[in-house]
Amino acid sequence: MLSMLAAFGLVKVVLSDKVAFLNIYFIPVLLAGYYLGKKPAILTSIASVLLMIIFFIRWPAELGFAPDGQLYTGLSLVVWGCFLVLATIMVSTINENRQRRMALATLALLEKYLRRATNGNGPESHVARVASLAIAIAKDLRIPSDFLVGIEAAGLLHDIGDSDEGFDLVENSGVAGIAQPGSQVGVALPILIAGRGRPVRHADWAAFRTSARILAIADLYDELTQKADSDQRFAPWPAVEELERRNRFDRALTNALKHVVQRQLSPEPATP
Repeated sequence: MLSMLAAFGLVKVVLSDKVAFLNIYFIPVLLAGYYLGKKPAILTSIASVLLMIIFFIRWPAELGFAPDGQLYTGLSLVVWGCFLVLATIMVSTINENRQRRMALATLALLEKYLRRATNGNGPESHVARVASLAIAIAKDLRIPSDFLVGIEAAGLLHDIGDSDEGFDLVENSGVAGIAQPGSQVGVALPILIAGRGRPVRHADWAAFRTSARILAIADLYDELTQKADSDQRFAPWPAVEELERRNRFDRALTNALKHVVQRQLSPEPATP
């Protein structure tokens, strides 16, 4: 918007050949098409055309045409506006196709990683422990069963989203909406996005936020109890107390963690 208004001011103050300076409007609309997507880019191009129509109505003589040539000037503006909108649509469409191909490739890699994490990692791996603990906490909180598969997948994939580069790939794939809504990755991606404090545009956004907090407390608990340095490693109950002391999670979540830890330390006897 600022660059569009700046272009309007430049066209207004230039002394001669204002029509040639109309091409400067290609800069903001192409940038919008590349960075913001098709809809904002088209709206920007339409707003640019409307600004020039206002300019033509308010200062027709300043466009360098004679008063009796206003029809020719108007047709020139129409042709210019059509090319502006067409260029915007082409650039934004090509960029969206490129982003979709990248998102599809990222999704394929995530699904491949998820299969390897499910089948190749033993119960002692960090991601497997986090996924298992997150599922147990979610069941204790009576999270809808539709989210349990996604929480498990998010636990197996959460290490990828820890780095900024990995999270960018996760976020791009989630925003593209290319994963099946009911699939593991389709539910896991919004959980990972919500875990980084980003908004999730979904009817069940509250459940995604809760699932992200479940994943966060499971990850922190596993880090506290499984550190390589024995001097900093916590036993299960001291780890729970440390999480309570940090005051990052609500009481319902920490209580659910307590119930899970208690069941792990004192498993119920098997029924004969």
